[in-house]
Amino acid sequence: MKKIISLCCLIQLLFGNAEAQKNNNIKYSKLFKYHYFTYWSYSVGLGTAAYHGDLCGRPECNSYLPAASLGLNYKIWPHTYLGAELNYFRLQAIAHHKSSASDVKFTSQNFDFKLFGRYNLLEDKYRTVSDRSNFKRFNLYGQVGIGMVYFNPSSTLLLTGERPAKIQKQSYPAYALIVPFSLGVSYAFSRKLMLIAEGTLCLTGTDYLDDYGGTYGNPNKRNDSYGLALLKLQLTPGVPQDKKRKTAGGKNKLKSNPPPRRTSNRKPAGRRPPERR
Repeated sequence: MKKIISLCCLIQLLFGNAEAQKNNNIKYSKLFKYHYFTYWSYSVGLGTAAYHGDLCGRPECNSYLPAASLGLNYKIWPHTYLGAELNYFRLQAIAHHKSSASDVKFTSQNFDFKLFGRYNLLEDKYRTVSDRSNFKRFNLYGQVGIGMVYFNPSSTLLLTGERPAKIQKQSYPAYALIVPFSLGVSYAFSRKLMLIAEGTLCLTGTDYLDDYGGTYGNPNKRNDSYGLALLKLQLTPGVPQDKKRKTAGGKNKLKSNPPPRRTSNRKPAGRRPPERR
């Protein structure tokens, strides 16, 4: 019952804000000298993951298994967003380790959750409240955050399928602190729908992401790290959409405010009386 209530609350949090956003959440920035909208966005993504650690430190020994993500973010100022994201990904690598006679295969099921801040390079500048003309389709952004990763690795000898004898004993699953750095490029189909390509590097607080560390790891190496490459769709239901009108040629054009009509105090001229002969 508690899980059902929690799920209902989450749905209300994610999608219940769309109705409230219809009330033109537009504000004016004294720092940037233009108007901007505040709104919630929701994203879903698919991609792949790889890692760098004691067992595998090269791209070619990674297996690049699938990854998936769910996220939301809120625009608080021009260029600036705060958000949260949940990722699921699998890590796998096959490589030779100095402590084993044959190659070692490691696999890990992972979840991470992060809070982040994002800065967009370009911004839609609204000169007035009703202005919709300045619309950026392409954009670049940088992102940094903090979070936790859940990992559950297992390593086996490739020839025998047994666990390597010379390996540090650890209890799994385990958790570790992460600091993610991301770069992304976005293309907006409209103000409500956006396609994003994003790459993320996550620095971790553990050396056992691949089950190797301590005595049998590399003592001169830093903690393990991993990366995600994701393609996302982002939906923004609350941002105002451009209204279109049909022209005489049948094509749709953006609807703009008509210029104000000039008024005059002059009385309309009446009909001239007929001249007397």
